[in-house]
Amino acid sequence: MKKSGKTTQDHIRELQRRRRASASGQPALGRISKDDIRRVWGLAKKLGFDEGMLYTILFEQTGSESLSRISARSGKQLVAHLAHLLEPQERSERRQNRRDGIEQLAHWKRTPAQDALIVDLLGRINGATVRINVESICNRMFKKPLAELNRRQAQSIIEALKSIANRDPA
Repeated sequence: MKKSGKTTQDHIRELQRRRRASASGQPALGRISKDDIRRVWGLAKKLGFDEGMLYTILFEQTGSESLSRISARSGKQLVAHLAHLLEPQERSERRQNRRDGIEQLAHWKRTPAQDALIVDLLGRINGATVRINVESICNRMFKKPLAELNRRQAQSIIEALKSIANRDPA
């Protein structure tokens, strides 16, 4: 007895293979895998979708109302679609993190103690015959004004001023 080009034995083997696959936790042939189902739910959670919204997108993309009954190919397409929807959101988050990262660098700014030491050193140096402008030193060393220097650069200016202050006034 043949049905659609398969013998009864072929049909029985196909059913047994499907049973073994479902018993071992693997998806039936052609069905979405458990990993892809997890990916779908994870992406939906990142997107902030509730269950109803996810199933609406599922129906629009695949025509199926059940996530576990879609094909592996449809599952991959659904994962790709949700990942595509997530890209602008992640891009926005990366931009925000970049901005926050710049704000986190506030601890690299000059300290008030460094500013006070620069003023003190300039007072000691400029009391003699030499007149030094700290802005010109900053521009020569770092190509930026004193107000834009970070902690490390300000320390370099302090060390330069110390070496100038310790010179013999000969």
